[in-house]
Amino acid sequence: MFPGGGDMQKLLQQAQQMQADYMQAQQELASAEVTASAGGGLVSATVTGAGELKGVKTDPEAVDPED
Repeated sequence: MFPGGGDMQKLLQQAQQMQADYMQAQQELASAEVTASAGGGLVSATVTGAGELKGVKTDPEAVDPED
């Protein structure tokens, strides 16, 4: 036992549960996708929680064919 009545085994189990919860949250975040737009919706991008760019869409109105 620790001073104050703590139990090392219980503390270790709590730490292991916290680690498992943290790893699960990381996996869920990495698989999540977020899409945002700019320019009034003329440009949009989709990325994962891991920062991987999944796609970019540009509305044809955003590009001047004369440029």
